[in-house]
Amino acid sequence: TRDWSSDVCSSDLAWGPATAWWAARSRPRFDTLPAERGDVVEVINSTGSMEPVQSVIVGAFVSGQIVGLHADFNAEVKEGDLLAEIDPRTYRANVARDRAALAARKAELERGEARLQQARREEDRALALAERNVASISDSELDQAQFARIALEAEIVMAEAAIEQAEANLETSETNLGYTRILAPVSGIVIERKVELRSE
Repeated sequence: TRDWSSDVCSSDLAWGPATAWWAARSRPRFDTLPAERGDVVEVINSTGSMEPVQSVIVGAFVSGQIVGLHADFNAEVKEGDLLAEIDPRTYRANVARDRAALAARKAELERGEARLQQARREEDRALALAERNVASISDSELDQAQFARIALEAEIVMAEAAIEQAEANLETSETNLGYTRILAPVSGIVIERKVELRSE
């Protein structure tokens, strides 16, 4: 016959040490270190592509060869910083041309005003002469003096309009010259650049 009581006792003897071993193995263990002062570091893990909260495309109002690049990828820039330069020589020449044209228009106005002053004096003398002696000057001569003054007054109006146009042209040329310096519209980081500086 089999002694079942001996099997039970041997099983109980094996279960006790196994339970104690498992409890000791599963008991939490703590590593302790002395407290030290330091920086708190936060790490964020993410997947996928990152997009900026605000993206600004910077372009140029004028065309030309790039002669200077002052910001590269990942460069931090502030609003108003110089990013790039376009060759300004053509635009400087346009400014010089329009300044000369404006000076010429102003000179024409001064000459026209001098001629108008002379015409008015001649008209006044003709009218005074006619008042003293009607027979001393003909109607055609009076008309000629009067029409000369009217014509010169019209030329003055045209000269003033030409000056306004020349000033507008100069302002446009100066504005285009300013556009050759491409400035950062906002503060941020450069994330893309589509132009390269041509190597000589």
